[in-house]
Amino acid sequence: MKSILILFLLSVFSMTYAQKKQKELSAVVEYHSFYNGKPNTEYGKTELTFHNNLAKVERVYPFELSEMLKRVTQYQVLDYNKNKTFTIADIQGKRFYSVSDQSPQGEIELTENDTTILGYQCDKIKFISFSNTIEVWYTKEAGIKGTPSYFIKDALVLKTVRNGSSVQMATSFKKLKSKETKDMQLMPDELGEELDVVNLRYKAQQGVVTTLNIFDDEQISWGNEIKNPEGDQDNLTYRFGGGTVILKKVTLPKHDVPCDVFLELEQMSNGDAYDRTGSVFMIRNTDKPSMLDAMKNGIKTVPKFTDNDGKEYHGMIPEGDFEPAIELMRFFTPFGVNKFNDKRVLDGLTWANNTYYKQSISYLEPILEGEVWIGVFIGNYDKGGHKVSLKMKYYPKENKPSAERKEYWVKPIFNTCNILEMASQNYPTMFGAGGLKVDISIPENVSDLHLHYITTGHGGWGGGDEFNPKENRILIDGQLAYSYTPWRCDCGTYRELNPASGNFWNGESSSDLDRSGWCPGTVTNPVQTPLNISSGTHQFEVQIPQGEPAGGYSFSSWCVSGVLIGEVK
Repeated sequence: MKSILILFLLSVFSMTYAQKKQKELSAVVEYHSFYNGKPNTEYGKTELTFHNNLAKVERVYPFELSEMLKRVTQYQVLDYNKNKTFTIADIQGKRFYSVSDQSPQGEIELTENDTTILGYQCDKIKFISFSNTIEVWYTKEAGIKGTPSYFIKDALVLKTVRNGSSVQMATSFKKLKSKETKDMQLMPDELGEELDVVNLRYKAQQGVVTTLNIFDDEQISWGNEIKNPEGDQDNLTYRFGGGTVILKKVTLPKHDVPCDVFLELEQMSNGDAYDRTGSVFMIRNTDKPSMLDAMKNGIKTVPKFTDNDGKEYHGMIPEGDFEPAIELMRFFTPFGVNKFNDKRVLDGLTWANNTYYKQSISYLEPILEGEVWIGVFIGNYDKGGHKVSLKMKYYPKENKPSAERKEYWVKPIFNTCNILEMASQNYPTMFGAGGLKVDISIPENVSDLHLHYITTGHGGWGGGDEFNPKENRILIDGQLAYSYTPWRCDCGTYRELNPASGNFWNGESSSDLDRSGWCPGTVTNPVQTPLNISSGTHQFEVQIPQGEPAGGYSFSSWCVSGVLIGEVK
């Protein structure tokens, strides 16, 4: 009897000791990613460290990160004592964290499975998350807990598959010795400022983005007194064209990785009720002639061409060292957003507070660095005019510095958007008098040439080109290279941006009407076409069957801009 009791006590002690040893196990698990069966090394590997009932999960890169990505470090600590997951992020020198409950995601389907990963028998579950099919393999035999992605209670996740193609899998399991964990602390002493899970994730993602605040709540109007700063000072707003143009000299950042670049523009009426043509443009800061000379000294100080009717157009095509302004974004104000919201209260419509435009200008990324002038034009005749704010954002496309960056040749070849409309730059009506022609020299070392073309038709009321489709034809050396008919038939989508839009007897509103490449409250997208031409001088011609004037101020015009981009070999 005594022997049996001793054996029983030894058994209990052994079980307790084994459980204690299992509980105190510390280990590091490495995970690698695969896509369609191939290793995905772009995002490095994930390391999970388990110690003292905590699991720390962080991404480890086998290469030096770009300067943009170095701004943010982020990791998770799964606290199994509190059944909470802590996400900690250091974002541009400041620490933030979020806390979430440890709970499975979605409606779980338990499936039979006999898979062994790293020597551990696994069970498998399957569920749907945000319309994605997720499969998770996990084990409770490893003596540690943790997951690099989807949480499974009291288990170690060893493999996840999303939509059958994206795989994250444990590739190594290393038990840690006590000397390796002697000073190990997985949870930091200071957690920082608390945010909810979604906003912390968003803040961390935005932390790698470079944002330039170019204009903030600036007025674009007509008829107010203008006092510009002396000289050409950085980061100060200058006004030209009677106040319809704002301009600022800024230094655009240079990055060690390629970037997607976006413009974000916010606009609201400050008194003007009409839909207006707007343009965000860039002038390179060089000692060569440019539209900056026209701003400062008058439109007649820059080169001109004359149409078949003898009408002069200054600053619209390159000549000698002069180049026209490079258009970054064509946009159109709606009818009176914000200022006129309380003038017409209509059942079923909630007027927007402002217009928000966001557009990629990534095709111009090769020249979006260094010292330049950035401007915004809104053609209007109102003393209150409009208010605008403008940001430029750079989003990294890669996470490590590029050993070799491609070089590009970028050439603006025409821009008929008359940004100095209120300083005597003529409306672009040349398409009714011979069209637009310009000779351009293509360097010998440039290949893979593309034309990026923005076009919108204006004027003439119901019978004019604004409301009638017109084919745009681009000819090179007399041969048709590209044709396109700009037309928007979705303008009614933006009705809630247009409180001052005129309403017709038939129930339509002016802002609803189809237009030639634009709607009140939208941007106009550039079209891109490859050009199969050799080096040397070529004549580019734009032909549009522009409508005839209807008398008085009722005439049609076309704002077109074009930029050539080619790779330098």
